[in-house]
Amino acid sequence: MTTVIIGGNSRLGSALFGYMRRHAEPVWWTGRRTRMPKYNADYFSYFDILDPKTWNFETGWASRVIICVGETRIGVCDDEHERTEELNVNATIRFAEWCLERNLHVVLFSSTQVFSGDKSYRKVDDEKHPCSTYGAQKLRLEHWAQEKPVAIIRMSKIISLDDPLMWQWYSTLIQGGEITPYKNYVCAPVELSWFCGIVTSISSNKFIGTYQVSGDKDISYTVLADTMWEAVNQSGFVKYVDGPNVRWRQDHTTLWGSGSMPSTDMCVMTFRAFVAHTYKNHLRTERNSDVYET
Repeated sequence: MTTVIIGGNSRLGSALFGYMRRHAEPVWWTGRRTRMPKYNADYFSYFDILDPKTWNFETGWASRVIICVGETRIGVCDDEHERTEELNVNATIRFAEWCLERNLHVVLFSSTQVFSGDKSYRKVDDEKHPCSTYGAQKLRLEHWAQEKPVAIIRMSKIISLDDPLMWQWYSTLIQGGEITPYKNYVCAPVELSWFCGIVTSISSNKFIGTYQVSGDKDISYTVLADTMWEAVNQSGFVKYVDGPNVRWRQDHTTLWGSGSMPSTDMCVMTFRAFVAHTYKNHLRTERNSDVYET
């Protein structure tokens, strides 16, 4: 039976769709865009989680749903509390209940932001103290999910080059510019493709309960910046700075994993290799362009 990815044009949803297609998993995706790339158009349905009238994909051929829609920008959730509460909590719960009524397995996502960030290796049932509006919204979603036959994946930072911050750093460095990573901010990153494998396994096997995924140790964002700088042949400049002491900054983001915890060092190495490969392709394209112009 088919997995339906709600929000397939999001960063995570797009990566999941690609991962499942490469691994021969039957998969469909939804989104609010009406113009689709041709290679994806055959697997697409229009869908808006805020509009129940669009919840019209046929459930006879679908058995699993992964919900990848929501507002994840912490600052936006703080500034637009009512709008993001409706999207991240209320509408998500209404649609998840619609799915359960049709016997569809549901995967939801949560965040380390449900914790205060003052302690490492948080366990699933540790006391929650959200450090942001976004974290509080995710906690309300978790409270609903506790009593339902769904899977909820609580995760740390998922690292990839199409992360907005990582792409901004990459674009700046290859142009010879300067990036300013926060030396007092940390994360326990998980590489995107590895995370997609975890999500696919949970969905395909219709597991229920709360699952935690993070790297096995925290690292400063300066480590990610240096890794990228090395991967682009030390183009540009890296300057460490202190980030603002906002209330949602966490000193610890590691979670006690539901299975074996991925190695943070391995994640960083994999990320470095991907950035280096992308940079080599960029240089090759530039050289070919110069030859053509000549």
